[in-house]
Amino acid sequence: MNLTKQQYFTICFLIFNTILFAQQRRYNQNYGGQQNYQRNTSAPKKFTVENMAGILMYDYDEVIKKVKIKDESKKIVVEKAITKYNNKINEIKTFNSDVFSKVKRFIEQKTESSKTPNVNDFKEARLKILELLKPIVDKVDKQQKILNQSLEKVFSEKQNSKWLRYESMKIKEVRPSYKANNSNKSHKRKGKKAL
Repeated sequence: MNLTKQQYFTICFLIFNTILFAQQRRYNQNYGGQQNYQRNTSAPKKFTVENMAGILMYDYDEVIKKVKIKDESKKIVVEKAITKYNNKINEIKTFNSDVFSKVKRFIEQKTESSKTPNVNDFKEARLKILELLKPIVDKVDKQQKILNQSLEKVFSEKQNSKWLRYESMKIKEVRPSYKANNSNKSHKRKGKKAL
């Protein structure tokens, strides 16, 4: 079966969207119900190379609202921590702009050069892209951990679990393959308190 380039990428796009839809549905079954699902799917995010690397900026006002922080001193600390995180992410994004351009060019070259694309070409391209973005993903994950440690010192246990759920949801919006290790942390904390 010979597929044209357009048909191949249409099929890849449909497969990607099917996987993304399934992950959103699974998330909503576990955390949010039907209303949350409708709100999340109403405005789809644009897919970019930066999203593949997990580049994500937080709005501290939204975080304060989601986590339900009332204390003004806590609000200030959260605002400073998120601003510091956003600045570091901007630095990472700026410093690695050449890598993002290289990945974009690579994707464009692959789409132009593949006359009869097959699954192996798609897998090789995906592995190459992941290899190029791996150092950036590691830096972003490190900044995320630093932010989490800063906020954990300020938040109550309930606020911290709300933050971790919110953070995981935001990361999955830009990087659907993200798997959070945060659930282990909260279970360990609860276990300590029960003793």
